[in-house]
Order: sequence, then structure tokens, then C-alpha cells
Amino acid sequence: MSGSGAEGGVRGGRRGRPLLSVPVSSVEGVAPLVRAGADQFYCGLVLSDLRSGTPTWASESGREQPEANLAERDLPRLLDAAHAAGRPLIVAMNRMYPPEVLTRVEAAVAAAVEAGADGLVVADLSILAFVRRRWPRLHVTASTYLGLHNRAALALAARCGFDRVVVPRPMRTAEIRALAAGPGPDLEVFLGRERCRYVNAYCHLEHSVPTPDGLDFASPPLCTLPMTCDGGTTTIDDGPGMLEACGLCMIARLRRVPRVGAFKLVGRGFRADALAGWVETARAALDGDLATPGMIRDRVASEGRIRCSVATCYYPDLDPPRAPRSRNGQPASATGLAARAAPVPDWAAGVSERFWSPPDAARPGPLPDGVDGLYLGSEACVHLLPSPAVARAWGAFAPRIVLALPPLLGAAESRRGLRLAAALASTFPGRVEVTANDLGTLGALRDLLPPGTELALGRVFVPQRVDPRLRRFGSVRGAGMRHALPEAHLAEVARICGARRAELSASDVWPAWGGGLPDRWTAHAGPVLLSVSRACTLLARAAGEVHGGMPYAIPTRCDRPCAGVETPMALANGGERFVMRGNALLAPAEPVGAAPPFVDRVVLHG
Repeated sequence: MSGSGAEGGVRGGRRGRPLLSVPVSSVEGVAPLVRAGADQFYCGLVLSDLRSGTPTWASESGREQPEANLAERDLPRLLDAAHAAGRPLIVAMNRMYPPEVLTRVEAAVAAAVEAGADGLVVADLSILAFVRRRWPRLHVTASTYLGLHNRAALALAARCGFDRVVVPRPMRTAEIRALAAGPGPDLEVFLGRERCRYVNAYCHLEHSVPTPDGLDFASPPLCTLPMTCDGGTTTIDDGPGMLEACGLCMIARLRRVPRVGAFKLVGRGFRADALAGWVETARAALDGDLATPGMIRDRVASEGRIRCSVATCYYPDLDPPRAPRSRNGQPASATGLAARAAPVPDWAAGVSERFWSPPDAARPGPLPDGVDGLYLGSEACVHLLPSPAVARAWGAFAPRIVLALPPLLGAAESRRGLRLAAALASTFPGRVEVTANDLGTLGALRDLLPPGTELALGRVFVPQRVDPRLRRFGSVRGAGMRHALPEAHLAEVARICGARRAELSASDVWPAWGGGLPDRWTAHAGPVLLSVSRACTLLARAAGEVHGGMPYAIPTRCDRPCAGVETPMALANGGERFVMRGNALLAPAEPVGAAPPFVDRVVLHG
């Protein structure tokens, strides 16, 4: 590695303060961003040969648009410019990769490091293993797309060899402080621009969709597109608020917290002049000239270059309005069980095991006929998990139980989910399997549950390209790669966490699987799970009536007003259909052909 880096390199900023990490998309952008106060740069790459050979594949990193990335041939010049200014440059290759592209991605990573890149941002654990074999001392940051957001996740990240972890956007201030107080890699915290409602690690939507015949990424994110809903028009998220979201106050709250190693501005593809105001304000806060959140807000308000409001805040620490309390931990809309399970779809006729998932609002009772077990819990929201008492009541009717845990962000959610899993496994020894939807929870369950308890990678956690807008492509070149699973990454996760099973949505096109771990697969009948948000859209709209816009409101307590409620919606231009359930976005799917041989279980949703 030949990069010269900034003062303190990538491991510390000026005089030991956290680094200010800024995106750069051109050589011309380096000088003005250095003047504004950037400590470190990061960029992505376009692998043109893959894109030209596969028009529907554009997943080198978390930004698909070509203008948000750099051509490989331009990387040496950008590295020279950054190093001449005394600033390190980090290359983001932060996706999980299908087998067909893995060798090419490894070659691009090697070329970047040999050209002088000062570090990498990665999300694929097989790429991390490749890097550590060849460059054991190279700085590697775990991308937010890896979903590391609890203590167990940081412990696992340290064991894997990450130097820093990008904390997901929807984290409360106290949760970040708690993560920073424990052991593990340094943390990198988002500061501003593009606060997506859906958690990056758990979103299977395309950030933008190219045309079927080329690399035109003109369409905006689905979340900001007009939708028809209940006879009117709406959007999933507030577009202007999302694109101009600000979290600069977090510098004053966290800049002296040990192990907060960097603050990150979003904006790959933005011109330097569009980022300068953010960089200058962040620099003043990091240097202590703006020492309190109030001083930062006053600076933002006086300059007018950055939008500051509750509705556009990254970290509002805002509890939305609460619904009336329910009785006995059950939502007010709780109903009796359906008389029978949902019909078995034709594609699942040959699948050997059938598990039944009751509606969110159902009370415990006998399982329908013709099923082998119960699929209990929630893939999407910690507030939809049953209490231990309710889970045990369900378990009394089930010969076998799969408990599904959603992504658990922060210590409180992690404790709640792990206690539920431990209570159920101890009550029904040998009958309980647990599905987890984040890496930290998988690692914690491995150490917590009795030996022999089977663990599974949940379908939220398993990357799938299941956006229904991809149907527009038909049978274009590269369709197989578009739907392929990141086999090497998933195998590495399964090996580390001791899991043999994984779950997926039954999408229009069945993905391929080359074998190896995980070697048992579960397919969910019914809607495809596209995306999960921590900030419930239903409650965010209620908060918006007070604060305006769509605040990123994260409930610490919730009486589950969304239980049993579905909101159908469709693109206003007559396009694809979707369903909103609380904080989850789903879409209908009609798989072609029978389930592949590696699928041995189906979940029927009641």
C-alpha cells in the first residue's frame, strides 16, 4: 500500500479527533473539499466490462448510478491528488457479490490496493477474507450494508478483522454511545444527506432502475415516487426531506466519545460545491468552534445552505405519538385463528416441510391441519414480537417452532429478542429453531442457545434482487446473474455463526444456489419482503402532523396499531403494486416453475 494518508492516516484525524470522511467523484473535487475541511475521501468504482456485458447488473457498491462512481482508469489520478493534499482515499466495494462476478471484483480490489488505496469499505465477508489473506494490515471498514448495530455485532466484526464499522442511520444517540463504550472496532457515524427511510442492510429495492436496453439510471428511488393509496396519492418517504437530511449536531454529542473514529457525509456523485457547506460546518464543529448542538443549529440556520428541522433530522430521538394501550400485551385488533392455513402454492407442491405463520393479530390456538410446525415472531419489527408468555402459549400447540427475530438495533432491542429466544428454547428443548435477520444476533444466539439449536439466516438478511420493477427487463442478458445469491458471502456467514439454514422470498425468478453452506433453504409463500424500516411509516405520518414532513421517528414502546393492517399501493403511473405493513414494504410475486431442489421448507402466511 503506497497511500500517504492524512495526519494520523485513516485511524485518527487531526490531533486525535474523529476524521471527517467526505465523498469525492473527480480529481477536480479534491482541492475545494480539502479547503473546506475534509480529512479523508472515499469513492466507488464502475466495472465497465461487467456493466456492458450485463445491462441489468450495476452492484459494484451501494450506489448504482455511474456518476456516483469512478472509472477504474481514473483511480490512480484521484489517489495522486488526494495523497498530494495529505488525505487518504478509501475505495468502497460495499455490496455482496454473486459467484459470476467475484473473481472480477477481487481483481478490482487488488488493482485499487496496488495503486495506493488507503483502505476499503466492504460488505461481503468473502471479500474481507480475501483482503486479510493478502493485506493483513490494510484498513478495512464494515459497510452499513453489513448491518452491524449491536454489541454482539461489534464483537463479531473485531473477530473477522474489521478496523471500523459504519453505524446504520436509524440509531439513537444513546445507542451509539453505548456501542462506543464497549470493546470492538471504531465507529463511523453518518452526518448528513440522503437519510433513507429503509435500513440499507435490509432493503432489497433497487436504488434506481436502469432501462432494459442500457445503463440509463434516470429513475429516482422508489420511496420518493408518487403512489396511489386509498383513492389518493402519497409517497413512502418525503423526497426533499430524505435528500437534505442533516445530522451535524451529532458531532457535538459524540466527538469526544472514545472509539467514534469518523463522521461520514453522504453524497457520492454530488459536485464539490454542493458538499462544501456541509464540510465547512462539520469542520467547525470538529475543531470545537461549534461546541454544542445549539451552536451547530444556529450556524446552519444563519447560513441557509443546509436544511434543519425535526422532519429532516437523522437523529431526532423522537418518540412518535402512541396508540391507546392494549390489554395483556395483545393489540386491540387481536382476532381468533383462521380455520386453516393459506393454500399451498403450485410451486411448493413438492416441498417436504410446511410451516404456518399466523397473522400478527392472532391469538394462540391450535395450528391448522396439514402443517409441520409454527413460524412465530416478526421479521420486520421488534414491537411485533410476542411476549415470552404468548410465545410459550403458542408453543403448547406446535410440535416444532421457528422463532423469527427482526434486525435488533441497539442494546434494548437485542436484549428483548435474545431473552425471547432463550425463554422459548428452554421451555421447549429440541423443538425450537431460531431465524435471525442481523449478523450480531446470529453470533449472539450461537453462544446463548443450547447446543444443537438450529440457526437460520432470515430472508431480510439474505440479499435478493426482488424489486418488482426488475420484471420490466424480461429475458435480457445477465438475468441469471441479476437473480443470483452472494454464495461466498452467505457461506462465510453460515460458517462463522454455525448456521445451516437460510430463508428467501419466492420471487418471480428463482435464484441459483451452487451448494455448500447454508445447505437447507426455506422459501416464504405470499408477498416478497422488499424492505424494512426501523422508523414506522404509520407512526411517522402521525408525528408528521405535529412536526411536518416524515420524521425519522423510532418508537421505543409501541402498542402495535399496525397489527393486522395492510395498505395496498401502486405506482401512480399504473406500474407495479406494493403492500405496506407497518414498517415493512412487500410486493406480490408469481414464481415461474417449481421450487428449486435446495428448498426443503415453505412458510405459509396466514
